[in-house]
Amino acid sequence: MRGEKITNIYVIDSVEYRYHELNSYQTEYVNSLMNRIKYDEFRNKILFEEGDDLEGTIKIYFPSHKMECYDEYGVLLN
Repeated sequence: MRGEKITNIYVIDSVEYRYHELNSYQTEYVNSLMNRIKYDEFRNKILFEEGDDLEGTIKIYFPSHKMECYDEYGVLLN
């Protein structure tokens, strides 16, 4: 599947979480602010440039919704 090796990290107050690590308040906060269109465009751009088998991490900062992508070696891709 396209991009299945990409992990999302949600950065709230400078602390990094995977989705399953968020508490209910944080989950609601992330879901209320998440711009899915912006995220999808960013993710598709990265996959187009790096290939569908990219293994990496997308960090999404809240509340700014800034996004960064790192490969499996920690190299910033965008």
